[in-house]
Amino acid sequence: MRKQRAVHKSGEGAWLLTYADMITLLMALFLLLFSMSDINPSKFEETTANISKQMTGTKPEMPINDVIKKMIEAIKQKKLENSVKVSTDGAGVVIEFQSGLLFAIGEDKVQQNALPILDELIKIMSSKEYERYGIEVEGHTDDIPIKSERFPSNWELSSARATSVTKLFVNNKYDIRRLRAVGYGESQPIVANRDSNGTPISENQAKNRRVVVRMYPQTFRTLPENLKKEALKNANGKKKEEKH
Repeated sequence: MRKQRAVHKSGEGAWLLTYADMITLLMALFLLLFSMSDINPSKFEETTANISKQMTGTKPEMPINDVIKKMIEAIKQKKLENSVKVSTDGAGVVIEFQSGLLFAIGEDKVQQNALPILDELIKIMSSKEYERYGIEVEGHTDDIPIKSERFPSNWELSSARATSVTKLFVNNKYDIRRLRAVGYGESQPIVANRDSNGTPISENQAKNRRVVVRMYPQTFRTLPENLKKEALKNANGKKKEEKH
């Protein structure tokens, strides 16, 4: 009887191995589903952080919330709350600049007084802890036509402005494989440029003249090759540890 009880006790914890394997497989499944879906990253990070807290007793840092706090603090220090807005959407972090802060009317050269805040925000986004995030710079204009030798239309102007801001990332040694510049011209206004009678609304036109920088998590497919290799190396290392 004593021997039978001893054998029974030694096998009591065996089910934990099976349970741990099941949890690992479920986590891998959920991560795979997440990589193929369009989910608010901030909410996802909050959810996974809460799960981690329940399992380990500690809540990890959340990159998206962390970067937003740093940016808002930098903007406050420069007293530019009315010219630069930081928020989140379904893709990631959104930084919106009034074009009057960055550019003179009809120009694509970044003004000197805008460089300090741009450099500060780019340094934050260039931090190693955010290296798995990509950057997309959007140029937007109002509906006032422009026709010059350099800019035949608002498409060229908005693209040139997006490119000028993107070059600042390049100058700060940001990985060019994680950058994209897009010009939308007047095609995506956030408010109506004119009233029902077709009269221009100058205040609204000023709001539509803007540059938007989007910082979004990259999927494995869009990661630079060095980060893909690192991710695969880490995954293989964890598999070996589990086997041992």
